[in-house]
Amino acid sequence: MVIKSKIVYLMVFLFSMFLTEVSQAAIILLKSGQSVQGSILEETSQQVKLDVSGIVFTYYKEEVQSITLEEQDLMKVPVRKISYKVSKTFAFTSLVDLETLQFNYPLSHQNIPNQSVSNEIISPNPNAVTKDPDGNQIGTFYFSNLKAGEVHRVRVSFDVTLNEPQIKVDRTRVADMYQIFTRDMDIFLQVKDASSEEQQLAKKITQGLVNPYDKAKAIYDYVVSHFTYQNIQNFSGKQETFGTLVSQKGNCRDISRLFLVLSRLNGIPTKEVNGVAFQPKDSSEVCQTNAGHSWNEIYLPGYQWRPVDATFGLTEPKKFFLFPYEIHIPECYGEIVSTDKGSLYDGSSIRMSARSQISSDSVHNDLNIEIEHVKTEKLKGR
Repeated sequence: MVIKSKIVYLMVFLFSMFLTEVSQAAIILLKSGQSVQGSILEETSQQVKLDVSGIVFTYYKEEVQSITLEEQDLMKVPVRKISYKVSKTFAFTSLVDLETLQFNYPLSHQNIPNQSVSNEIISPNPNAVTKDPDGNQIGTFYFSNLKAGEVHRVRVSFDVTLNEPQIKVDRTRVADMYQIFTRDMDIFLQVKDASSEEQQLAKKITQGLVNPYDKAKAIYDYVVSHFTYQNIQNFSGKQETFGTLVSQKGNCRDISRLFLVLSRLNGIPTKEVNGVAFQPKDSSEVCQTNAGHSWNEIYLPGYQWRPVDATFGLTEPKKFFLFPYEIHIPECYGEIVSTDKGSLYDGSSIRMSARSQISSDSVHNDLNIEIEHVKTEKLKGR
């Protein structure tokens, strides 16, 4: 009897361990307005069993408004590793004699989730490296006594590996519970001087919607169906979001900024992400381009930050809402908490100032970006 009882105890213990391993922490929002937090032990089409501090509650689906999974442990989610080599070369030509030339350029952000950067080489070395309020590393380069016609080059190269978690978002498990999952989301909800037209449009697009997933998808669908891509030198990427809204045209930065404003006005924490995109013209493993790219990330309770690219969605709308990071390589974040108007990144261009005795518009610059796909590793757990 003692041996038998020990066996039974061991089986119960192992079973409880199994339940703990497979259960998923979640919050159930009832139609009554009550929310219950615990671990899902069992879920069928009719009911769900929730362990709340050791007590099991059973809720019928007809009384459940939504089931929201808590933050997934990304250390347990299978990942696909995609590696690239990136190099950028800036060529500056003095159109007149210059006393000084200084420009700032964001270097690769070292703390982007699910991404590792190594072998970063900057030539020549920047005169200074600082951090902006958004956490981006800013390289400052300074030249003096440049003669007309002189060409100066700055090259930035690095290796990057995307450790892409294979997460599929279930819209039925996303609920408006930011107050539970987030503590520092206010900065991702700030909108500076939104026009009445932007506020009215944001409200109109999501009218009648409650689920944050549905709101974000409605905004995405509106943008990709009403806007067109336009890139005018020295104009696109710098226009106000209201200008983008009125013209219904813009480049990637204009469109991502508009998506950000409309999403934040609907209470969805949103970032602007800047970097490069691997888009070879054929099946080549090397991509050549002269511009960077801007897109967004939105925060969904239970699924953390997920990417949205409304610009690429203009041509492939079904592909770039909550897409997996495969060809997008994040480098830095756009304006989040900066007081300066606009991002330092400006779509892979630079912020530059020059001094001469003739004209302030005295430098011509060219940018060449080369991205080489190194390898893609198969799915595996971490």
